[in-house]
Amino acid sequence: MNYKDFCQLFYAAHNIPIAYYKDSQFISFCGYPDYFSPSIQIFDQLSASNKIITTSLADDNCYYGLVQLNAGKDTSLLIGPVISSMLNEETIHNFMRAHSIPSGQKNQLADDLNRLARVSYHQFTNILSMAFFTIYRKKPALEDLYSIANPNLKKDIAKKVSHSSYEAREE
Repeated sequence: MNYKDFCQLFYAAHNIPIAYYKDSQFISFCGYPDYFSPSIQIFDQLSASNKIITTSLADDNCYYGLVQLNAGKDTSLLIGPVISSMLNEETIHNFMRAHSIPSGQKNQLADDLNRLARVSYHQFTNILSMAFFTIYRKKPALEDLYSIANPNLKKDIAKKVSHSSYEAREE
């Protein structure tokens, strides 16, 4: 499979950034602005789980997913960032801090993050599952799909999902 083409089609279909990682570097990425590139720290956190597919809520309050493309960690797709709620100043500042984005890029970052699709955690796992299915021609095991790279974040994800559902109901 041509993973560069897959990344372009994935981004075009879902409006979710995606990066192709091979041999210790990002080969191709779609949906990332010039001043921001995929995070190697987030990639390392996700790949440390040793799962073929995994998710995480990172320090920037965004969801990320990883699909490993072979038995080792040398070829993978990093999917995200995905934001499930409306942006606010705190989210933007957390994102800037987590990715070392200069303060002069704040307005551009806010515009770029606002362009991303708002996706719930459940929708995100479905999109991640579809990417996995496209690559492997089989559904991921539920225990792999819902494995979270950092177990301490399970409560944070549940809290954010509940909060965003409550706020959506209020609107």
